[in-house]
Amino acid sequence: MLNKLNYYNSNLLKHKTNKKKIIITVCLLVAIYYFFFLKTGSSQEIGKNKDKILFQDDEQIQLFTMDDKELFSRKNGWNYDELENVINANIADMNQYNYEEKVSKVVWLDHIRPVNENLLRIKNNGKSKNFQNTNSIQHPDIAIITSNKPEYLERLLYNLLLVSNANVQRIHVFHDGYSEISDILKKYGVNPELHVSQYRHVANLKTQEEKLYYMNSHYKEIFNYVFNNQSMDKVIFLEDDLILSPDALKYFDILSNLMDVDPSIFCISAWNDNAFKFQDDLMKTFQDSRFTFYRQDHFGGLGFLLSHQIYTERIEPIWDKISTEPWDTIIQSAMSPGDQCIYPEMPRSQHAPNIKRNYTSVLDHQNEVDHWGFYKMYSDYENIASNVLDLSNLLYHKYDARLRSKIQNATEIDSFTAIPVLFSSTNDFVIYTKAISNSDSRWDKVINDLGIVGRGNGNIVRGIYKGVVETTYMGRNVVLVGEYSVFNNQTLRKTKPKFAVKDIPMPAAESLSGDPLSNAFYYRLKNDAALDLSIAHRGKSCEEHCTDKKQLCKEADMVLLTQPNAVLLMMEDQCESTEFSDSSSESSYLPFHMNDDTCLIPNDFRYLTCTYKPSAQLFGSRICLCRKISL
Repeated sequence: MLNKLNYYNSNLLKHKTNKKKIIITVCLLVAIYYFFFLKTGSSQEIGKNKDKILFQDDEQIQLFTMDDKELFSRKNGWNYDELENVINANIADMNQYNYEEKVSKVVWLDHIRPVNENLLRIKNNGKSKNFQNTNSIQHPDIAIITSNKPEYLERLLYNLLLVSNANVQRIHVFHDGYSEISDILKKYGVNPELHVSQYRHVANLKTQEEKLYYMNSHYKEIFNYVFNNQSMDKVIFLEDDLILSPDALKYFDILSNLMDVDPSIFCISAWNDNAFKFQDDLMKTFQDSRFTFYRQDHFGGLGFLLSHQIYTERIEPIWDKISTEPWDTIIQSAMSPGDQCIYPEMPRSQHAPNIKRNYTSVLDHQNEVDHWGFYKMYSDYENIASNVLDLSNLLYHKYDARLRSKIQNATEIDSFTAIPVLFSSTNDFVIYTKAISNSDSRWDKVINDLGIVGRGNGNIVRGIYKGVVETTYMGRNVVLVGEYSVFNNQTLRKTKPKFAVKDIPMPAAESLSGDPLSNAFYYRLKNDAALDLSIAHRGKSCEEHCTDKKQLCKEADMVLLTQPNAVLLMMEDQCESTEFSDSSSESSYLPFHMNDDTCLIPNDFRYLTCTYKPSAQLFGSRICLCRKISL
């Protein structure tokens, strides 16, 4: 009996052991399959999971559904291998024709725009004018946010309908009831304004905290209305003090297609924080600049487009409308590492807080009335053309490949001072900074030296992309690379020559030997045969003066006229002395020759301009630097 019992127990033990092995084996196979699918799963399946997003956390790949609110506070970031799989899957989901039409072979057809009120049929009934634009184009819905500036709202509506060919049925005006605008909306045929705020704007908002709370609440409710109440797919948001270019709505419509392919594209912005006139790239044609677009880690405002998906999945879950945090900072914080906004080299919007500035003043190059007037904006009415663009280069992996190649082929220099000296080079330049993060204060020194706008929402460097800023200086392309950037290839740098300013042979003027930048500017002015320094006739702009000489005026060249010592040496026959102009005077942005032979030099080259005509109150003429076309 005992032997039978031992035999039974022995078999039972073996059975349990085998069962345990089977369970372990099955679990192991499931784990292997799960891991394999997650790491290398079919790109087709990934692309079809539109409600899911891939992030990287502690070097482990995890798949979260977009319903998981915790996702948005984790602040992880894109795993770029998986992101590329998603992009390729999205492309595969589109048929070849749709992909070419929307991404790789996009036809950008400029529409004939009305140039006078005869083409924008105006019917005057004795009380108001009813505008009917018969030449409207296809574009996403537009949400205009306005408060207490009815004259700005009217300027924007006129601009949208007359210049940008907007479809009036797609314009939605959100008003807080602070001022009466019903007559303006009736005049332009816009649907009645929408009141979505919990309370009206009141005049006794005094503290900054009250104002921020109000703006935050107002914007949040507008976003909720268009994306949740109306379920609009993509929306262009415009504040009332903007001016738009003729092709602004075309820009938004075409560029927004990229968001359907690349989920890391967070927004489309019409604004470029550093599109000063002196930032022209002299190696590019006008058309090249018009169709050059970039990615940046900074949320671009002043005319931007967001999608329903981006709002509901990224922004809304973290937006507390009772917060006093600025609304644009909240949107910036919703961007995960690896999210970017697209923005243009040549802006399609211009911030115009001075009501005297309008589209006509931009088109006709009228004198600037505030510092925003020194920004570029596409404003060509005349050249109606059809262009074919390959926008696939803006998809993250292709964009990175282009940028990496550009940096690898650029000439490394140690200082901006080398650029005016190496003017005969046709290569791009690269400068490596010691900055170890986006927040590193060493970026600020570089930004200040370049005269560009610094930090924006969330203290992010404007225009920065993965530790890289693409900009221009003296009309030449310059790439700034942080030490922490993935594009900082130390191994490659060791194999390439580097130009240090101290090692560049440069005959120095005796009086400038202790001033490297003035010395470099003087060297360039003296030796660049393409440049012609002269004084314009009184009352003429430098653009008119250079045109009379069959030459060109470029603000990028005129940066050379911002060092008094260099100008004094070059113009010793005309200038008895040089001094910086008073920052509050009209000449603060004009190199200017006074009647007493004093030459005034601007102390801020961001506001250099070729088009400004001096007023009669200035007793003298403009100093101009013209570029010879043949050279």
